[in-house]
Amino acid sequence: MNATNQQRTKAAKSNEHLRGTVLRQLAALAKMKTPELREKWRELNGTEPPAYKRQHLVRRLAYRIQEMYYGGLEERAKQHLAKLAETDALALVTGKPKKKAPGTQLVPGTRLKRRWRGVEYEVIVVEGGFRYKGTVYKSLTAAAEAITGMKLSGRNFFGLPKQTRVRRREAGGRSR
Repeated sequence: MNATNQQRTKAAKSNEHLRGTVLRQLAALAKMKTPELREKWRELNGTEPPAYKRQHLVRRLAYRIQEMYYGGLEERAKQHLAKLAETDALALVTGKPKKKAPGTQLVPGTRLKRRWRGVEYEVIVVEGGFRYKGTVYKSLTAAAEAITGMKLSGRNFFGLPKQTRVRRREAGGRSR
């Protein structure tokens, strides 16, 4: 056997030993009670454990053990995950922005009027929400609730078409 093959054999045996150690630790997690898991968390992370249920603690600790033995995510992967978390995942994966159903987007400056119980109400579409009587609401539904005092759909209240079916199909979900 040459030197390179000997190194590979030695590395393989070392990895097998590591793998066995990891598997034993993972199996031990399944048998631990919650206080033991919390102590293991302190040992591995150096912090107080979050108030997770036992099952979640086991999963997080299992990941941490494997991360310590096999290495964590590369920095590039971490950056990609962070980017996914703060953007539209579908657009990031496909490279295309999420399609909007034609005619369902309201342009800032649009005035929505509705006569209700003898009084005419007006809501103005603004960047980031809907303004009614000087207050900006995050959703049209919130503005409609401010007007009526009841929980109801803002789109229905102002007579706008529904978007639900289109959005579900675009997201790959089922439609009604």
